[in-house]
Amino acid sequence: MAVFSPSGYKVDTAFTDNILVSTGAGRLAWNVTAADFTVDNNVLYGNIDTNPNATNTITTEPMLAAPGWRDPRRDASADFFSQPTQLHRSIGFYSGEVINQPQWTADFDNGTLQGFVKAGLVDIVPDPAGDLGKSASLAAGSSISRDFEDAGNFRLNVRVLITSDRVEKPAVISIGTAQVVLGGFQSNDVGFWQIVMVTRRDGKVTAEVNGKRLCIRQKGKEGVVKIEAGDAHLFVDEAFIVAL
Repeated sequence: MAVFSPSGYKVDTAFTDNILVSTGAGRLAWNVTAADFTVDNNVLYGNIDTNPNATNTITTEPMLAAPGWRDPRRDASADFFSQPTQLHRSIGFYSGEVINQPQWTADFDNGTLQGFVKAGLVDIVPDPAGDLGKSASLAAGSSISRDFEDAGNFRLNVRVLITSDRVEKPAVISIGTAQVVLGGFQSNDVGFWQIVMVTRRDGKVTAEVNGKRLCIRQKGKEGVVKIEAGDAHLFVDEAFIVAL
């Protein structure tokens, strides 16, 4: 983040209600200390210096829920910005009941495919878009799969980055006996992360990517999540499955 102001001009900027979490080895510092640059009601966790003019700053573990993979460990009396909550509330902007802990979450950021079975050329690589740490790289025709507890209602979340919208065989995500076809992408979708959500409620399975419905066919293996690259290279990140 950078704030630029020509010499002699007032900054007159408010930096409020943000969550900054540093996970790297370096340290983040503030180079703006002007009185007109106000910093208020922010979470600054990790190797981050506090702005000398900051007010209402929280520096303790914010316990972010997925996709940060640190689901709330307990109910909280206050949200991120010390505003009071009622009983049985999660820490964060969401003020509903505490979410269920996922059955499993992918741990690609730590450089591992632990829990997954791979087939073909699969590896952990730096996120190709540059903003999600590390991701799973699936060459064309490759796949990763993982068992899950196939009972009741659930939701599978996966981020995918396609490398081509012109393929004869598109990528697919199978969860149990439902297979989701990752088709219908446009050229402006290539190279950008897309969020795929597969939900089963009362026996009915639906799937969407960024709010758009996806085709589902019955072809898969009960109790298994499988992600297949199809005819083009596919990147995968932030996969988790949670009971509803």
